[in-house]
Amino acid sequence: DWEKERIHLQETIYPAILILMNGFKNISASVQVYVIDTTGAGDAFIGGFASAYIRGEKLAEALEYANYSGAFAVTKKGAQGLI
Repeated sequence: DWEKERIHLQETIYPAILILMNGFKNISASVQVYVIDTTGAGDAFIGGFASAYIRGEKLAEALEYANYSGAFAVTKKGAQGLI
Protein backbone atom coordinates (compact mmCIF):
# COMPACT_ATOMS: atom_id res chain seq x y z
CA ASP A 1 0.00 0.00 0.00
CA TRP A 2 1.52 3.30 -1.13
CA GLU A 3 0.42 5.28 1.93
CA LYS A 4 2.36 2.95 4.25
CA GLU A 5 5.50 3.26 2.12
CA ARG A 6 5.58 7.05 1.74
CA ILE A 7 8.80 8.48 3.10
CA HIS A 8 9.56 12.00 4.27
CA LEU A 9 13.23 12.99 4.46
CA GLN A 10 14.49 16.24 5.86
CA GLU A 11 18.10 17.32 5.44
CA THR A 12 19.40 20.34 7.30
CA ILE A 13 22.57 21.33 9.15
CA TYR A 14 20.96 19.44 12.01
CA PRO A 15 20.44 15.68 12.07
CA ALA A 16 18.51 14.19 9.14
CA ILE A 17 15.01 13.03 9.99
CA LEU A 18 13.13 10.13 8.42
CA ILE A 19 9.37 9.82 9.02
CA LEU A 20 7.05 7.16 7.60
CA MET A 21 3.28 7.36 7.38
CA ASN A 22 3.00 4.42 9.81
CA GLY A 23 4.71 6.50 12.52
CA PHE A 24 8.23 5.09 12.20
CA LYS A 25 10.76 7.83 12.90
CA ASN A 26 14.55 7.81 12.75
CA ILE A 27 17.06 10.56 13.33
CA SER A 28 20.60 10.28 11.99
CA ALA A 29 23.36 12.49 13.35
CA SER A 30 24.85 15.04 11.02
CA VAL A 31 28.33 14.44 9.63
CA GLN A 32 30.89 17.13 10.46
CA VAL A 33 32.95 18.18 7.41
CA TYR A 34 34.67 21.31 6.16
CA VAL A 35 32.18 22.83 3.70
CA ILE A 36 33.56 24.19 0.44
CA ASP A 37 30.45 24.32 -1.78
CA THR A 38 26.90 23.16 -1.07
CA THR A 39 26.02 22.74 -4.76
CA GLY A 40 24.60 19.25 -5.24
CA ALA A 41 24.44 18.35 -1.54
CA GLY A 42 20.71 17.66 -1.60
CA ASP A 43 20.97 15.61 -4.78
CA ALA A 44 23.81 13.58 -3.28
CA PHE A 45 21.77 13.09 -0.09
CA ILE A 46 18.69 11.81 -1.94
CA GLY A 47 20.82 9.75 -4.34
CA GLY A 48 22.65 8.15 -1.43
CA PHE A 49 19.39 7.31 0.31
CA ALA A 50 17.78 5.92 -2.84
CA SER A 51 20.76 3.78 -3.80
CA ALA A 52 21.03 2.27 -0.31
CA TYR A 53 17.27 1.67 -0.10
CA ILE A 54 17.18 0.00 -3.52
CA ARG A 55 20.10 -2.24 -2.49
CA GLY A 56 17.91 -3.48 0.36
CA GLU A 57 19.47 -1.60 3.28
CA LYS A 58 17.25 -0.93 6.28
CA LEU A 59 15.82 2.59 6.37
CA ALA A 60 18.08 3.67 9.25
CA GLU A 61 21.19 2.55 7.33
CA ALA A 62 19.94 4.20 4.13
CA LEU A 63 19.51 7.46 6.06
CA GLU A 64 23.06 7.22 7.41
CA TYR A 65 24.39 6.53 3.90
CA ALA A 66 22.47 9.59 2.68
CA ASN A 67 24.09 11.74 5.35
CA TYR A 68 27.58 10.63 4.35
CA SER A 69 26.80 11.14 0.66
CA GLY A 70 25.57 14.68 1.23
CA ALA A 71 28.53 15.45 3.49
CA PHE A 72 31.02 14.19 0.92
CA ALA A 73 29.41 16.32 -1.78
CA VAL A 74 30.10 19.59 0.05
CA THR A 75 33.83 18.95 0.47
CA LYS A 76 34.61 19.86 -3.18
CA LYS A 77 33.75 22.76 -5.46
CA GLY A 78 30.84 22.16 -7.85
CA ALA A 79 28.58 19.21 -8.37
CA GLN A 80 30.16 17.42 -11.32
CA GLY A 81 32.21 14.28 -10.81
CA LEU A 82 31.83 13.97 -7.04
CA ILE A 83 30.05 10.67 -6.78
